[in-house]
Amino acid sequence: AVARSLEAQRIFDSERIRVVTNAIDLERFSERTGVRNVNRRPWRVGIVGELSPVKDQETFLTAAARVLRSCGPDVEFVVVGSDASAGARYRMRLEKLIADLGLSGSVQMMSERVHDEIPVILESLDVFVSASRSESFGIAMAEAMASGLPIVATATDGAREIIEDGMTGTITPIG
Repeated sequence: AVARSLEAQRIFDSERIRVVTNAIDLERFSERTGVRNVNRRPWRVGIVGELSPVKDQETFLTAAARVLRSCGPDVEFVVVGSDASAGARYRMRLEKLIADLGLSGSVQMMSERVHDEIPVILESLDVFVSASRSESFGIAMAEAMASGLPIVATATDGAREIIEDGMTGTITPIG
């Protein structure tokens, strides 16, 4: 997707562009059996990635409010990521949105501390969401797929490159 974008912008001669594919260490992730423990409640839906407008955790939270209205308290949401903005302003914006939407008891905000915690976090989820407005590849999506999680992702170039809609995940419009 990045190579196609660079070629379309004619920033570089196309013969100078080389694609280096991304990869993840599959041994770090436990593939699920495909059978959810139905006794475990509530369902956990999570989003993992840098806290930033481009990752669009705000749309994730707005969707969470809609899901809770229709499904009730049997669903909880997890937002995992670090905020690199000055003064963690974006995280504060998300926390205010959580309060404004009445989600305080249903959304857990977690800082992504170290890379080694991601497999454990993914193991705790039932559904993984990528709400990004732009995604060149989506390592977090690939890691969630390696964990056997169902994926719901926005129609970014990166998501469309690794998810076959209806087969390996669900693609939804951006926003």
